[in-house]
Amino acid sequence: MIPLFVCMVRNNWIGDAVQVNFDTWNLFHRWIGRIVALESFAHMGAWTVNKIDQSGWSGVAEAYKISPFLQVGLMAEIALALIAVASASPLRHANYEFFLSLHQILVIFFMVGVYWHLVIDQLPQITYANITIAIWVLDRVMRIFWILRWNIKMKGGKVSCNVAEVIPLKGANAVRVSVELVRPWDFKPGQHAYIYIPRIGWWQSHPFSIAWASTEQEFTESEDATWVEHGTAEDLRRSQIFAAETGEKVDPMVSVREHDAQHLSAPRSGGGNPYEISPHHLSPEGHHHNNRNSTYSSHPASRLHRLSMPPLPVYHRELVTTQAPKTKTTMHFVISKHSGFTKKLYDAAAKANNGNDGEKGEVAPLQVVGMFEGPYGGHHSFDSYGTTIFVAGGVGITHGIGYVKHLLHGYNKGTAATQRIKLVWVVKSVDNIEWVSDWLEEILQMPNVRQVVEVDVYITQPNEAAHTSSWSGRGGVVKLYTGRPDFDIIVEKAVKRQVGAMAVNVCGGGAVSDAVRAAARKYIDVSSIDFSEESFSW
Repeated sequence: MIPLFVCMVRNNWIGDAVQVNFDTWNLFHRWIGRIVALESFAHMGAWTVNKIDQSGWSGVAEAYKISPFLQVGLMAEIALALIAVASASPLRHANYEFFLSLHQILVIFFMVGVYWHLVIDQLPQITYANITIAIWVLDRVMRIFWILRWNIKMKGGKVSCNVAEVIPLKGANAVRVSVELVRPWDFKPGQHAYIYIPRIGWWQSHPFSIAWASTEQEFTESEDATWVEHGTAEDLRRSQIFAAETGEKVDPMVSVREHDAQHLSAPRSGGGNPYEISPHHLSPEGHHHNNRNSTYSSHPASRLHRLSMPPLPVYHRELVTTQAPKTKTTMHFVISKHSGFTKKLYDAAAKANNGNDGEKGEVAPLQVVGMFEGPYGGHHSFDSYGTTIFVAGGVGITHGIGYVKHLLHGYNKGTAATQRIKLVWVVKSVDNIEWVSDWLEEILQMPNVRQVVEVDVYITQPNEAAHTSSWSGRGGVVKLYTGRPDFDIIVEKAVKRQVGAMAVNVCGGGAVSDAVRAAARKYIDVSSIDFSEESFSW
């Protein structure tokens, strides 16, 4: 049972050490579970045959009536049999949420039965049962820790939780989920996380690839801030004239950056206030803000940060602090609609927009309490490969696009061996590009993108928009094709232009993954090629 539970836990340190991905561990878990079930059935069957031989079926029934040792063993056996039946692929995929809840309940009954079965007769195998339970408990504790760390924040006696924004995406049954974390976090491409949205899925969580991470810096005025005065007595006199002529109640000591004086309007001909401030620098009430609890964005070049305040006459004082800005991290996911949780999530987002999925204009995000558990995975590193090919089917783009940005950044910084990057994306409609359009635009703005990156989008169900899309030829990098790709030709061309070792990575449906794997295998003997696959099969 120890290997069975090692393969089950999310915080799998063995998996991190050997760099085995989620899908492989899940496959191991299923097959080890079947072996455990067969061994358990054989154990019970051997005892039953022996008992029948000694005292017949009546002896078996009597033994179960009087022996707690056998009763808890039978409970564990029944729970394990139900687990084996419910885990069959057709039943598992028919309603995964129901299967998962049933599976967890039955596992508890199984472990309780096994534990007391061993305790009652003081069998030596109790040590292995204790290790198994410890693995399960430790994983649960770590999961709670990650949830509290990334999602819960206590400040001033108040508890706040992450809020997720869910937006239906244009042209397909998919949503984008953005979760702002309460603490900064460094994104690694290829990682995945579990999302909890109690309003949609109660206590259940589901794994999704982290498509993108955006960071912002913000600075909050703190108690260690000090004021530095600027200006002369003449400046103070001019500020008083300004207040008298305009009727505005202006505190000349309100903070303002020194260079903000350039916003003052030039003297007007024909009289008037030579120190008039443009209206757009005033609040709606005509007054300047001076809220010590306000938060301001800051992007300083040093550790001396200045708060940007509305401009005033040149006599002023400036808030100066040595506190570093706070980094805000937002994780983004693209989730396609299937059944169960993903269907409920999409329907809720569409309902919040009266069915508008972006075809009729801007959409408003559905805001819900959303929690993030992880991150997990991200074992694959492609930094040492000269040539990389990323193949994505549909929403599988969430796995590859982060790697493209990371490797291009490494090329520009000289920290990766990358020379060529090819992204092949298979979608049903040209509108699906809007799923990641802003992230793709960010990549196209990076230096040397035309020398390193190629993006080929294959549209399997083209319409008129596919031939007139502005994405065709975008940045000299993006190419649109209609129909399905021939992966043999794609890999063959890449091999002919190969620089250094080549990595081929695929994230998509079974048919796409099989086709890419078969194409890569043809060139393993003639070129240095490594193949990897990312999926979340159940």
